[in-house]
Amino acid sequence: MSEVETIIETEVRETRGSAAARRLRREGKVPGVLYGHKRATVSIALPERELSYVIRTGVRMLDIKVGGEAEKALIKELQYDPISLELLHIDLARVAMDETVVVEVPIDTSGTPKGAADGGVLDLLLKEIEIECLPANIPTEIKVKVSDLGVGESLLVKDLVLPPGVKPSEEVDPEAIVVTLHAPREEAEEEDEIEEAEKAAEPEVISEKEREERTEEAEEAEGDEK
Repeated sequence: MSEVETIIETEVRETRGSAAARRLRREGKVPGVLYGHKRATVSIALPERELSYVIRTGVRMLDIKVGGEAEKALIKELQYDPISLELLHIDLARVAMDETVVVEVPIDTSGTPKGAADGGVLDLLLKEIEIECLPANIPTEIKVKVSDLGVGESLLVKDLVLPPGVKPSEEVDPEAIVVTLHAPREEAEEEDEIEEAEKAAEPEVISEKEREERTEEAEEAEGDEK
């Protein structure tokens, strides 16, 4: 369950804009907004050190206090500076513990594929997955066991073993490949070369119109030579 036990104290922001946001960040605070459940959107500021620690643990749902009132809030979006990686802004959505939420959680692999002994290369194609569950059941990550994978084999979304009460959202394709074990590089390159050679050896297929046009061009060229 991705929930913190401590309550993060926030302060309601009266001023907005880039200048006010920069001032907050200099004070060690992260500007953000809290919205949802048909209630007014509130601009808030959270302590950067405490918030960053919680985020690093993989927690998705926070216990916060806004204006003296305790709230359950789901992290919906985090904005970072692309250069310094400083946390610039956070969007939080109010949640009720008895209502299903849709969130994205990271996927991680566990184990060593049996095909690795044959030179297989593991490739994690789906690094995050959108799931549906109650807030209390949100996992910090989805572990995928890959020890049974042989060369050329894959695991699909429908093959995932999810925690109790958790399922892929309706937007997720059950046939999507999560992880695959590629053939060794040399073998894969040889297969590509064979495929290219086979394509090159295939006879050229032209339409009747193209045949007529080529015939006309050849006759014109022959006439010019005479």
